[in-house]
Amino acid sequence: MTVPSDSSSIRLEANAPGGAAAAPAAAVGAGRGLHHLACWHVLATFCLIAFGASVTSNDAGLAVPDWPATYGHLNPLAPYLRGLVSGLIALEHNHRVFAMGVGLLTIALLIAVVRQPATPTVRRLAWVLLVGVCVQGGFGGLTVLFQLPAAVSILHGMVAQLFFCGSIAITYLLSAEWRERQVACSRALTHEAAAIRAASRGFVVACVVQLFLGALVRHTVAKSRVPTFGDLPVVLHMLFALFVLLALGYLVARVTVSAAVDARLRRTVLFAGAAVMVQLLLGLLAVATRTDPLVTVLHVITGAAILGTAALAALRADRLGERAP
Repeated sequence: MTVPSDSSSIRLEANAPGGAAAAPAAAVGAGRGLHHLACWHVLATFCLIAFGASVTSNDAGLAVPDWPATYGHLNPLAPYLRGLVSGLIALEHNHRVFAMGVGLLTIALLIAVVRQPATPTVRRLAWVLLVGVCVQGGFGGLTVLFQLPAAVSILHGMVAQLFFCGSIAITYLLSAEWRERQVACSRALTHEAAAIRAASRGFVVACVVQLFLGALVRHTVAKSRVPTFGDLPVVLHMLFALFVLLALGYLVARVTVSAAVDARLRRTVLFAGAAVMVQLLLGLLAVATRTDPLVTVLHVITGAAILGTAALAALRADRLGERAP
């Protein structure tokens, strides 16, 4: 049996001399614990995006006019004890407190990765997440200190989405699925796998561009003109939805007919397709309800779910088989 020097890549070597053999139980248990921590990080990040969407949709970004304190209190619990947390203040302060929790969870994930043998990619990604959560916190502070400048607010929203993708990536890299051996395949299937990888990455790029256009609408005066289609960002956001549909349709067509695709990748892509259909409906409801806060919050978190699913699909597409010698 060959034991990889990278214990985050512990796997069963079915073709090793003497047959299949299991990795040490302690190492496997540690790997599972780290993966579970990363899963919690994904969930917490998604919830934080929902908190942020609630703040923006309800125009609560300046409900707390100071930063990093809340009405002069650096202790995040003090506003609760003094009865200050209610209404729009609750939306903004709860967002800040939850962001602190995600920051602490990011630090815990980094420490866990550093303390256990991990691949260089996982280590680098853990550090990137730490830098990302610090940058994101800084952007959040700047939005308050400079009275919600559009450029900073857009960056704040986009960094949140990219941070979410990074959280999904490190979780997948720590999963048992990633540690599985790739299955060699024929030359024809290798070409098909390359096409699927390109299609999945193209879908990710389309989702990122669409989210940027959505952020441009939410953080500028275009937000008030959504019902009348009265601003260029609104029109671009709606028209680019067609490109997202085309990118998705091409990817779905590829994965549903290819023999190089396993069921997990196929399910991921089909889930993304279903989420895009829901997102289109929510977009229409946002217009019909004149950007009702609940609808726009659902629109934002569904967009995050689509991007996260697209990122997972791209990661799974990278695991498609290599060409047999």
